[in-house]
Amino acid sequence: PSNFAAWAKALGADAGVISQIGYDDLGKEALQQLANHNLDLSGVSTHPNKPTGTVIVKGTSDAPEYVIVENVAWDEIPFT
Repeated sequence: PSNFAAWAKALGADAGVISQIGYDDLGKEALQQLANHNLDLSGVSTHPNKPTGTVIVKGTSDAPEYVIVENVAWDEIPFT
């Protein structure tokens, strides 16, 4: 979804992200990368105890397998 939002913004749409990151280096880097695309980040919160979400890519480029790591910050996006 963040990738889609970045492309939508680049094409002139008013785009933002709703998610949650961890209070860790990966979360800080993700937030900076999203900010570099001038996205509205008012919907991004930080979880104090869960790591930033990750996806592990296994296999080959012809047949990749994606493992979405569970019990991370984006699993608990607050509904406000």
